[in-house]
Amino acid sequence: GRKYSFELINNKDNKIGTVTFLKPGLDTYINSVQHVTNEFQSVLIVIALFFVALGFRKEYKSVKYRSLRLLVFIFYCALFRGVIFSVGFPSNFLEGALVDPANFSSAFAWGIVKSPIELIISSVFLLVISLRTYLYVIDFIKDPESVKYKKYSYFAVLFIPVALLFFATFRGLFASMKSVVFDSTLRYFQEANLIPDFIFLVMNFAILLIGLTIVLLLLSYFLLLFHTVPEEDESKRRIIFLFSLIGFELTGFLFIYLQHDPLINYTLSFVFVLLVFLVLYYILFRRLNSLYNFIYATLAASVISITLLNYFNLHLEKESLKTSALEINRPDDNLLRFLLNETLNDALKNEDVRNSFYLMNSNFNSIAFIIWSNSSLQRESINSAVMIYDKDMHQVGRFGIGIRHSFELPSQLTGYKGDGPEILEISSSRSPTGKIFAGILPVKERGIVSGYIAAVLNFTLQNWGARNIPDFLESKKSIINSVIDIRQLKIFEFRNSKINQVYGDIYPSRDQYQPILNADFSQDNEAWMTINLNGENYITYILKTNEDGNEIITSVSLVEKHITWNLFNFFKVFLVHSIFILLLFIIFFIISLKEFKYSFRTQLLIAFLIISIIPVIILAVYNRQIVADRSQAAVFNELNERSNYLENHVRSQIENNGEKSIKQAFENAGRELRIAFSVYDNTNQIYSSRDQFYQAGLFDKKLDSDVYYHLNYLSYREYLTREKIEDYTYDSFYKKISIDGTDLTLGVNDAFNKVHLGFSPIDVDVFLFGIYSFATLLIIII
Repeated sequence: GRKYSFELINNKDNKIGTVTFLKPGLDTYINSVQHVTNEFQSVLIVIALFFVALGFRKEYKSVKYRSLRLLVFIFYCALFRGVIFSVGFPSNFLEGALVDPANFSSAFAWGIVKSPIELIISSVFLLVISLRTYLYVIDFIKDPESVKYKKYSYFAVLFIPVALLFFATFRGLFASMKSVVFDSTLRYFQEANLIPDFIFLVMNFAILLIGLTIVLLLLSYFLLLFHTVPEEDESKRRIIFLFSLIGFELTGFLFIYLQHDPLINYTLSFVFVLLVFLVLYYILFRRLNSLYNFIYATLAASVISITLLNYFNLHLEKESLKTSALEINRPDDNLLRFLLNETLNDALKNEDVRNSFYLMNSNFNSIAFIIWSNSSLQRESINSAVMIYDKDMHQVGRFGIGIRHSFELPSQLTGYKGDGPEILEISSSRSPTGKIFAGILPVKERGIVSGYIAAVLNFTLQNWGARNIPDFLESKKSIINSVIDIRQLKIFEFRNSKINQVYGDIYPSRDQYQPILNADFSQDNEAWMTINLNGENYITYILKTNEDGNEIITSVSLVEKHITWNLFNFFKVFLVHSIFILLLFIIFFIISLKEFKYSFRTQLLIAFLIISIIPVIILAVYNRQIVADRSQAAVFNELNERSNYLENHVRSQIENNGEKSIKQAFENAGRELRIAFSVYDNTNQIYSSRDQFYQAGLFDKKLDSDVYYHLNYLSYREYLTREKIEDYTYDSFYKKISIDGTDLTLGVNDAFNKVHLGFSPIDVDVFLFGIYSFATLLIIII
């Protein structure tokens, strides 16, 4: 037999590894020396497996039966995939999002899809198998000898088994799409970019590959079945095809009805089967051999997979309501103590934090921010603060969200002389329904106290879910935040049938919350229902618990998604899929270029594309610009209005009380109007209602030079500009004002003052370009 040998040689011409493959034995062995790494070994094994296929290609082609050749091919692909998975290729070469199990990981088949790159590779192998199956079926149909199988009796006998195999395979697609949603931290409909990040592109590509794999298998099943129908009468074949469609639809309904967990509903089953049969109709009665059949199959796979993605995402959002209710009822004393204990201990382990107590010019406000931002307090989005004290218990630094600046530690903590963390629960008249905990930890060097680190948290329903946290500091690691925007929820807590706490902008009337109290609870004290609040239907999860003899009912509601929003979600992903489909179309077009004929049909296609696409692109760009301008105008008007409120409020204070200083007036305005702003005298900041962010070094205290130029040299009265803090971009509005004869600059931004836009330019991009991409593909198909 043949022998293949591969040698790995370094840049000094020294042989550092060898792989030898003997054809008859299917044995691969590696003689390696010390310098050969596992990565190099895995590459050599993959190369050897590739040459296995080359070495046996003659024997493979000599196999008489197509079915046996297909089984051998499937066996080889499965063996190849299993070997490269076992040696860790190519995962052991890569790093980053592609191999991060946090992005996607499933326990299916011993972890063969344990990361995005493994999912892609597995999807490619499955697609190759399904493609080979489809091509063998087409080859079988074209074979003149297959005429002997054309009998109505064969069709009748095979119909039920093929239909069951059809839906069993279809269920594999349903389960795969559910896994893609539930076994991933990626949220495909929350990405804010028109063209998503690389990891989203990879996962969307994998989703399309999985969908195409299943669709090709489904086409193969029915093509084999329908090949048993004699070709003596074309109209009769069409009638049988129609009845086959009806039969498959009924089988699909029965398949769903008999399953304990059918994964999808009857409507989706009906639509998906109809879509597959439309492709089948074109293949059977139009063009059996066309390369463009793969385009139609890919388009059907895209529509089906995205619909499933959206469907299971809605289910995940519904499940997250239950998670939210449990999260609200979760914070017992032990958990809150643990969060503070972890924050303090982690801070003490930070060498930079410990060293800061011995440096002359340490910015302790910045140190406090670093401690807070790296803690579980930030990740859990809880109202909290970190304070730093010197050895004499004088506060030298602080950073917090939702904790008043005047908060003082109780005497039990300020007089603490121990070594480890000390944590206490603090009662507060300001928060009778919440929990306040504070803790302190001394920083010691050789037994000598150099300072103290303290932390405090306040958990209440009103401030739950990052309500007081600016977007640029909001945690992206929370399990709940990754599924839904907590700010969209309406949460009601009842204690002994009376409203105790409310989260959201709706305070329910008795008629609105009475159905919640009268819900039919299960044995687990939970219930699901749809309630109507102010004319909108809300999906609601209700949980009943007991605490100290009091019955507590917590309801979490999310507005039902309208069909327009589901379409938006659909086109958000389809826009990416359309790029892959158009690339496939271009490849096929280039392949068939030799057979290309400039026929009247081709002229019509080109004319339709030009007539439709050019105006569509112009309209899309125009509409996007209109929305972008309107969004910018809305931000300008909203921030301008808030600056006017501030200016009028300060003027009113100065006029009513001439002895009040300007700074006092601004402090009162910020506290009473709850508007975040900064005031500048020339280029120097003299006041900020969010001063701790400037003290921590997150924002510059100097007025931006471009703003100063426009307001002072170009004499602009008002100026709106875009500013950045790391990767976060926000709008800032500046205005020249005169208070009590003093010329000042007032700045208001939407980093702290959230401006809610009905429709953003990104929304328009996705919706318009998604619809237009779909329209373009339809034109090409028609």
